[in-house]
Amino acid sequence: MNLDWASKLLQEVSEDSSIPWDNPQAVGVIVIFVVLSVGAVFLVLGMDRAQKRRLAGIAAWARSQGLTAKMNGLSKKRPSFFAPEDTTELGHFFADYETFQPMSFTSARSVNVCLTGELDSVDWSIFEYTDSGKDATVYTVFCGRYKTVFPRIEILPESMFDRLGKALGASDVDFESEDFNRRYLVKTKDEAFAHQLIDPNMIDFLLACPGHHWQLSGNQIVVSEYGSLNPSGYGITFDHMKAFISVIPAIVRKDFSLQN
Repeated sequence: MNLDWASKLLQEVSEDSSIPWDNPQAVGVIVIFVVLSVGAVFLVLGMDRAQKRRLAGIAAWARSQGLTAKMNGLSKKRPSFFAPEDTTELGHFFADYETFQPMSFTSARSVNVCLTGELDSVDWSIFEYTDSGKDATVYTVFCGRYKTVFPRIEILPESMFDRLGKALGASDVDFESEDFNRRYLVKTKDEAFAHQLIDPNMIDFLLACPGHHWQLSGNQIVVSEYGSLNPSGYGITFDHMKAFISVIPAIVRKDFSLQN
C-alpha cells in the first residue's frame, strides 16, 4: 500500500507556521485529528479490499455451481428519456417478483450482484437487493423456478407477535406435529395444498433446517436472507433450497405440474 499521502500530510502539518506548536492543547487536537483521519482512510481501504475479496469469492462459487455471475449489478438505463422503468434491465428483472418479500417498487431499488443459470431443471436467480429509499437494507434473495404452478404459500419461523396473534384468533394452518406448529407459521388461502406440500418428510426437513422464510407462488420458490452473504453463506442457503425442492412430495409435483 502506498503511504506517500500520509507522509505528505504529516509533513504539511509539521511545517504549517500558523499552528501554535507551543500550545499543548492545540497540538493534542491536531494529533487526534491526524490520527483519526489516517485511521478512517485505512478503514475505508480495508473495507474496500474485503468487499473485493467477497465478490471474487462469490464469482468463483457461482462458476463452481455452473451459474453465470454479473457482479456489477443490473442497469437502470432507459432506452429513452420517457420510457417507463419496466423497460430497463432492472425493471424487467423485477417484474417477476411483484408478490415476494422483501422487494418493493421504488426508483431507489437496485441489484448489485446477480447470479443466474439452470441446474437440474430448475432456473435459478440469486441476487443482492437494496432499496436505498426505504432503509438501505441489503437482502440476498434466492429464487428457483420449478416446473410447477404453486398456489401462494408462506412458511416462516413463528415470532412472538405471531403467537400473540394466534392467541387472539388470527388464522394459521395447523399440522399433526406440535413441534412444527410451535416453530412455524404457515400462511395460505389453500389449506388443502398446504397439507399436500407439508407432509411428514417436509416437516422433518423444515425442523432440521430452521430460520428461512419460504415463499412459493406460481413456478417460483423464494428465500431471502438479511444482509450481504459471504461465499459460504451463498452455498449454505443454495443447498437448503435444492434440498427443499428435492423433498416436495410427488403428488404435488404431479397435481401442480406445468403440464396440468
